[in-house]
Amino acid sequence: MNEVERGVSALLTDPDFLALEAGHERPNLFEILAATTAERWHSAFVKWLIDPSSHLGLGDFPLKRLLTLICSQAAEIYGEDKPSSRFNPALSLGDIEQYDFAEVAVDVEYGDEALRGPKGGKAKIDVFARAEAVRAKDGSHSMPFALVIENKVKAREHDDQTQTYRDWAATRTAAEKCFLVYLRPSDADEPVCKDFIPITYQQLFDEVIRHCLGHPSLGLESKYLLEQYRQNLAATPKRGYQMAQPNRDVCLKIYKAHQKALDEIFLAVKGEAPVPAGKTGERRITTYNVTLDQLVSQGLLSLDDRLLANYRQRGYEAGLVRTPEGVRIEFEGTTYPLPTTPARKITASNLNGWRFWRVVGPDGEEKGLLDDIRARLMHGHDDEVEDDSAP
Repeated sequence: MNEVERGVSALLTDPDFLALEAGHERPNLFEILAATTAERWHSAFVKWLIDPSSHLGLGDFPLKRLLTLICSQAAEIYGEDKPSSRFNPALSLGDIEQYDFAEVAVDVEYGDEALRGPKGGKAKIDVFARAEAVRAKDGSHSMPFALVIENKVKAREHDDQTQTYRDWAATRTAAEKCFLVYLRPSDADEPVCKDFIPITYQQLFDEVIRHCLGHPSLGLESKYLLEQYRQNLAATPKRGYQMAQPNRDVCLKIYKAHQKALDEIFLAVKGEAPVPAGKTGERRITTYNVTLDQLVSQGLLSLDDRLLANYRQRGYEAGLVRTPEGVRIEFEGTTYPLPTTPARKITASNLNGWRFWRVVGPDGEEKGLLDDIRARLMHGHDDEVEDDSAP
């Protein structure tokens, strides 16, 4: 065997690769039930996960992990500039651990007569947890508790739902002890109401589910269900994006161990190879590490070009500007180093922004997709260039 064949053989017999492959080949419970991206199924799973009385069997451990994530995320996003002091109390890990949340009740599709949308119809909270009081373990004090989770899987927020739930929570709960969460697959999708703390499914897996899977008290049945959900998050639905990447660490480990063989496969199949984040130096240009600066300097793009896209019968336009950091995409008053971020803000999905925007010259000439233009640079430049950009 030559070097490439030996590398592929080592990959095909790598225990991590075999385990990853087996996980994708086994039947998945959520696929069988046609619930891979059904919002209500995901809400029901989150309810089961954080409900202290569920047969998961870990008590309030998952709920405490979620509260720790919420508080950490709130501190990172808002710092001292919280939009309201009525929600998302700043609790430390010690504060959270001192309470017993065993009495917290959790519901899905929760609503009452006071909870109505802007058009007067009944509104329902995807996941609602509450307790009149959660008590300190030493019995010294207690606090009221409520948690509102607005869950988005395929759809985006409509009718200012988060504002409706926030206003309801302000009158129906002890608001200063109420947590508001906006759960979604993509970090490009932001809640309308800034009192809601945005959390991705990736964070839910990393900071809650992963720790539950490693808990010594986890039973075999519950472990099976968590593993099935993990596998479902990693699946790629028809819309072309993952809910999360729960196998990211093992994938990176496999790639590092077999990079030469995998790069050979990527180049053969797609004409491109990934560049690990943070790598610098002399590398062949591939479609993963071409920058906007390179496209402009080579004359394939002009700062006078317009980037156009259509999504759900609505048109969008962006431009190119030169900043001290280099050429950037300007969209709705904000600049971005790559086209994917503004594209995801529009679609709330993990799509490839290079294939979302088409380029139109100042004279109206159609130049094709951004992906087509960077492919021209790759195919027209086989020499080595210095590139320190992230993939």
